[in-house]
Amino acid sequence: MQDIIDSWKRVPVDEAKRQWGPPQAVQALPAGTAYIWTDTVPVARPPGSGPRDAGMERTPVPGQCQRKLVADPAGIITGGEWRGDACCITALAGRCAALKYRGRG
Repeated sequence: MQDIIDSWKRVPVDEAKRQWGPPQAVQALPAGTAYIWTDTVPVARPPGSGPRDAGMERTPVPGQCQRKLVADPAGIITGGEWRGDACCITALAGRCAALKYRGRG
């Protein structure tokens, strides 16, 4: 969701930490620092789906989404990226909408 990443450009990374919580990882880069948040999303299964006889039920593997914001040496966000199989498709409502920077009108 590039519009979510774009909403954070030119914003101090401390604002992202306030809104998203502490990052799970921090990486030093030649031109600044990358801050990484990883979400684990449980797999949705409809009732009655899948084999349940004789222990054949497979354990569903949760999806993951990694959000990365990159800040310059002054701590101002310059960009970022998404990676994973459970990332937001739209930022119009719900959990994904809450990821946009809320400080701009």
